[in-house]
Amino acid sequence: MTDKMWFVEQDGKLFMTWKGVDFCLQTIKSKALPFKYVVGIERGGLILALIMSVLLGIPWGSYSPKKRKIRINGVRTFKDEDVLLIDDIEDSGETLRMFWRKYPKIINTAVMLKRRSCLNLARAEAAWVETGHWIVFPWEVGLGTVKEPGKDYEK
Repeated sequence: MTDKMWFVEQDGKLFMTWKGVDFCLQTIKSKALPFKYVVGIERGGLILALIMSVLLGIPWGSYSPKKRKIRINGVRTFKDEDVLLIDDIEDSGETLRMFWRKYPKIINTAVMLKRRSCLNLARAEAAWVETGHWIVFPWEVGLGTVKEPGKDYEK
């Protein structure tokens, strides 16, 4: 279920709005198990972890699929049940499968968007996406690689 106000379609891509991001994070907060730390999967989940950390006043951290390691800022040890792992989108589910090989006891996982074709591994999701379009998140716009809908950039 997605709201048309969440996205702008242009050039075969769906551009997500900040309003959509806010709604998704509020939905995740209400669906997730209680947590003390929020950990974002590099790269797409990092900004979500930081935003959630600021909103809730809790420590945030990162999970690197390449290094297969969690780092939480200012925290040396943590209990698995205190962690919420977050990512921007679940496409195939492969990232979560790799994560659970290393951290099988961390079950509190969330994604902002899920494709209908995914394996549905994350415990909490904010919305389903029924499109094959490439999704562009607000923090990706204007970095020189993606143009904002309706705007032309001069190099």
